Amino acid sequence: MKKLIIYAIFVVFCAFGIYFGYAYMQEKRFNPTVVPFVEQAVPQLSQWDVERTKALLDEETLKRVTDHDLEQMMNYLARIGELQDFAKPRFRSTSKAMTTGAVERDVVTYRIKAEYSSGPVEITLSMVERDGEYRLLSFNFQSQALAP
Repeated sequence: MKKLIIYAIFVVFCAFGIYFGYAYMQEKRFNPTVVPFVEQAVPQLSQWDVERTKALLDEETLKRVTDHDLEQMMNYLARIGELQDFAKPRFRSTSKAMTTGAVERDVVTYRIKAEYSSGPVEITLSMVERDGEYRLLSFNFQSQALAP
């Protein structure tokens, strides 16, 4: 029985080691190129301007969203207020996405804790690389200012 418990503990520690080791390697892979993009994108998104936001979006996303929908979203998000400051972006995860041309691409997700005039906000940005540059696939702002 004692050997079984030791074996189970060993397996759990190995699983945690592999999980966190993989996340660490992915973070090291993406941080040098993604973090500068995120640090430029957050202030640009926070201006709540449709044209500036469209400049950040991937062409796949632009195909799925209309200017009217994007304008409504920016007006809604403007309730958060003005960007005051934000912390260093933190790697969250990677996944795979298929484009309409059946090309598989890495989707990289980062979280950013920010301070706006309405209070704290957590931003989640999912990005894809296209032609050596990152573009936003999606973004999410979580704030009490957006609560009903």
